[in-house]
Amino acid sequence: MSKKLPNNSQDNATNQQPKPSLESLRVDATLQPRIMTATPPLPKEKILRAMAAMITARDWVGYLSFRRQLKTNYSENFGSTLRNFYKSLPPNDLEAYINYFGDWETLTRSEQRIRAKEYQQSRKERQWPNLHTDR
Repeated sequence: MSKKLPNNSQDNATNQQPKPSLESLRVDATLQPRIMTATPPLPKEKILRAMAAMITARDWVGYLSFRRQLKTNYSENFGSTLRNFYKSLPPNDLEAYINYFGDWETLTRSEQRIRAKEYQQSRKERQWPNLHTDR
């Protein structure tokens, strides 16, 4: 009960197609890939609204993505833009942000310096507690 296999020579003869010429292999100009153009960045206000929406939704990855876009496209006065943005947040959203990221970016430069000095001083006192005592 063996099946007869078709004769390969017959199969090849009926299925042969002519080889394409070099002319037919040339790429038509309409088929060439088009140059990719970058999409324009979102306006600053839209990015800030999206950041606020991400904080409200507690979507920290989304917030960081929009923050990165803001820093990349609108780097001038970035720190003050962020501080003003944080001031505009509702109190519960600002509290959630601070609980997750801390409040470092909400501070001005002078406030950051003061806090850094206080932190360094407290580290020194914890590290060398016996240096300040008289023996």
